[in-house]
Amino acid sequence: MSSTSELRLRPPSLWPPLLISATLAILLTFAWILYRDAQETYSLHILLAPIYIPLAFGLIWPVLIAFQTLSVPLVRRISVRRQWIAILIFVWSFCCSVYFVRPEYRSLTTLREHARASQLWQAQWRAQQLEEQRQAEQLLGAGGITALTDPLTGPQFDALKSCIDNNSVPSLDLRNAIEHYRTSTSLLGHLAAQNSCPPEVLETIFKIALSLQSHPPPSNGVEVWDVLHTMAFNPNTPVPLLIQLLQNENSSVRIAVAVSPRLPKSEKVAYLKRASASPDFSERRLVAQDPDTPEELLKQLALDPINAEDVARNPKYANSRT
Repeated sequence: MSSTSELRLRPPSLWPPLLISATLAILLTFAWILYRDAQETYSLHILLAPIYIPLAFGLIWPVLIAFQTLSVPLVRRISVRRQWIAILIFVWSFCCSVYFVRPEYRSLTTLREHARASQLWQAQWRAQQLEEQRQAEQLLGAGGITALTDPLTGPQFDALKSCIDNNSVPSLDLRNAIEHYRTSTSLLGHLAAQNSCPPEVLETIFKIALSLQSHPPPSNGVEVWDVLHTMAFNPNTPVPLLIQLLQNENSSVRIAVAVSPRLPKSEKVAYLKRASASPDFSERRLVAQDPDTPEELLKQLALDPINAEDVARNPKYANSRT
C-alpha cells in the first residue's frame, strides 16, 4: 500500500516540459522574427534571437510545470521547490520581456499607421490622377490635340495618347502636336515606336530629338536617346535618317542603327571601321560578331584579349583561318 502511495506521489518527469518548452520557444521566436522582418525592408531582428529564445522559454516552461502540477493534485506536497523555481523564472522572464515587447509593439503600431496612411495617400493620388486625365480628355475633345500645355503631366500624356491611338489623326496634326509638345519626350517616344507612324512625322521627331539631345529637358519618363533608339527600329524611318543616326553621340543609338537590315551595306561597313576603334566595348563587340566586318578588322580585333572570343565566333574569321 505504501509503495502505491509513493508511486502516486512521485513528481512528473522534468524532461517532457523542458523539451516541449525549448521547441516552442525556438519555433515561436523565429516565427515572430520572420513576421517582423516581412514588415520592414531592413531588419536585424535575427540578431536578437539569443535573447528572445531564453525569454520565450522562461515564459512557456513555468506554464507547462503548472499544468503538470494541477494535473496531479497530490504532487503539490512534494514538488514545492520546482513550483517556486518556475514562478521565479516566469516573473524574471516577464519583467525582462517588457523591455523588448514595448518597443516591438510601438514599432508594429507605427508600421501599421504608416501603411494605412500610405494606402490613403495612394487612393487620393489615383483619384487625383484620374480626375486630371478626365479634365485633359475634355480639353482635347473641345480644342483638339494641341489643347494642352507643354510639358505634359502623366495623366495628360495618357489622355493624349488615348486620343491619338483611338482616332485617325492626320500627319499634319501629328507634326503640329510634336512641335507643340516638343519637350514631352514620352509623346515622342510613343509615336516613334508606332509602325504606322508616317515618315514625315518621324522626320519631325528626329529634328526635335536632336535639338533636345543638345539641350536636354527635365526627364519626364523617356530619355531623348531612347527616342532615337526607338526610331532606329521603326520600319518607316527614312534611310537618310538612319545614316544620320549612325553619327549620333550615343553608342546605343548607333548600335541599333547598325543592326537594321534597311541600312545600306556601304554605310554599315564604314560605321564598322569607325566602331572597331571605339572606346565602347558594346560597339567593338558588335564589330567582332558582325559577318559584314572586313577581315582585316577582325584580325586586328583578334589581337585584343577582350574581343578575341567574339571574333573567334565570327564565321567570316573562321573561314579566313581555314
